[in-house]
Amino acid sequence: MLARTGLTVVEHQRRTVTNFVAVERLWYQDDTVHPESPFIPTLQGKTPEDYLRCWDIYGEAGVDLGDYPLVGVGLVCRRQQTDEIRDVLEAVRDRDPEIPLHGYGVKSQGLRQYGELRCSADSLAWSYNAKRNPRLVGCAHTRCSNCLKSHADHGRAHTLGG
Repeated sequence: MLARTGLTVVEHQRRTVTNFVAVERLWYQDDTVHPESPFIPTLQGKTPEDYLRCWDIYGEAGVDLGDYPLVGVGLVCRRQQTDEIRDVLEAVRDRDPEIPLHGYGVKSQGLRQYGELRCSADSLAWSYNAKRNPRLVGCAHTRCSNCLKSHADHGRAHTLGG
């Protein structure tokens, strides 16, 4: 992404934090109408030090990550077969052992390698598999990649070769 945008890691982090603060501000413009914000802050970076710097940028913007029910950890999906993600998660945990981390794009291998360091995760693996396999019995749409009927069942069936 850095090559595509021509921006630095720090600039991406600043934009991430600025956007988060902006959507939170918009969400809470009228406290009587909106329930708790559905947005979660997300730490971005390449190295453990980058992620901690991103944490600091949130702090400088007045965002206390400890106030959120989840804190996302970005840029995980393409590095799952390395120890890099464990190093990142451990560095974040060293700063705050109780921070509730969410991993974006975590596949089963990532869950096995560092699942104990985060409290939730998501993955598009079911969607990827569903796009490349025939639709399942009972589905009326062309592909199951956005199947609302039961994406968990589709993901399991496609992942298992169903």
